[in-house]
Order: sequence, then C-alpha cells, then structure tokens
Amino acid sequence: MSRFISAKNNPFIVQRTDAIPFNFQETPFANIASFAQHAESYNFRGAILGQHGRGKTTLLCDLSLWFCQQGRDSELVFIPRENSHQKRIINHAIQRGESGAIVLIDGLERLSLLTRQRLIGRTKSFAGFIATTHHLGRLPTLIRCHTSQQTLATVLDSLGISQPDIVASSIRLFPKHRGNIRFVLRDLYDQFADGKIG
Repeated sequence: MSRFISAKNNPFIVQRTDAIPFNFQETPFANIASFAQHAESYNFRGAILGQHGRGKTTLLCDLSLWFCQQGRDSELVFIPRENSHQKRIINHAIQRGESGAIVLIDGLERLSLLTRQRLIGRTKSFAGFIATTHHLGRLPTLIRCHTSQQTLATVLDSLGISQPDIVASSIRLFPKHRGNIRFVLRDLYDQFADGKIG
C-alpha cells in the first residue's frame, strides 16, 4: 500500500534540489572561482555546453551569484519556450549588455537560428556574454557539462540521502534517463511520494 507524503516532507522537493550547487568533479575546475577565472581568459564570452539535466543552468546561476559577490554587474536571463515572450526578454538583455553588464543567457538553443545569430552579433561590445546551449555554435566552448553515477552520488549526499533503497533506485534510474540528473530526481520524487522508496 502506498503512503501519502506531503511535498514539504519529500527530500526531492524542487526547492531542495535546485539549491544544490554545481558539482565540478566532472570538469577540470575546482570551484566556481576557478571556472570564472577561466571564463575571464575568454573575456567572459562563450558557451556552457551540455545536454538536458547536466547542470548547465545550475552552473550559470552559481556564476551569476559569484559575479554579484564580486561586485560585477551582470544580468541573468532565462529564455522562455514561447516565441511571443522572447523578443521582449532579448531586447532587455541587449539593453543591459550595452549598458555594461555581463549577460548570462540560459537556453540559447530555444531561439531560432536567425535570432541567435543576431543576438550573438550584438553582444560583441558587451562586457561579457555567456550562454547555456545544447549544441556547438558561434561561441567558444567554456565548459562541457557531463554527469556520471559519481555525480549522482554527490547529489544524493548533498541532500543527506543515504538510504540503500533510494541509492539503489537512483542507480537504476541513471541509465534509464541517460544521465539526466534532473529527470532522475523527479522520478525519485514520485517514487518517494508513492511510498515506493524511503
């Protein structure tokens, strides 16, 4: 018989999982500061590359916070999927970039090819332009985001999860979701809510 677990008592609630910082163990960088130093060598211009659920958005958010802590003017922009909302957001990003901010774009691949090309062309005068994307393009690659079962283990540790049944379930889910940690966590949320684990 399944049990009812309220969302606030589910260890995989999105407020908890979204608060986990980017894990650099699958990268050549030790922490956000060393990645920022690398990005600075590219004049803060380039792409955070990777497929869904590999930590690109998390890394971009961590970088935005790091810029804030360093007193650097930056603007974090999330590209919506709806085309009707994109123009206003892109225009705002361009205005911020032209006023001296380092612009951080999440979801560059959601824009049409023509819009991407026009946007990237406008950013050459910005103090910086860093975007998450799934595919190689006109920006240099700053980092490729990957995941592994060790990445997943570190995420579970960050959540304080050590129950053998949850760990075993996560290991089974990792290949099922082809390394997409976000999907694994969503699946674990549902399983915990249904009383199948925990």
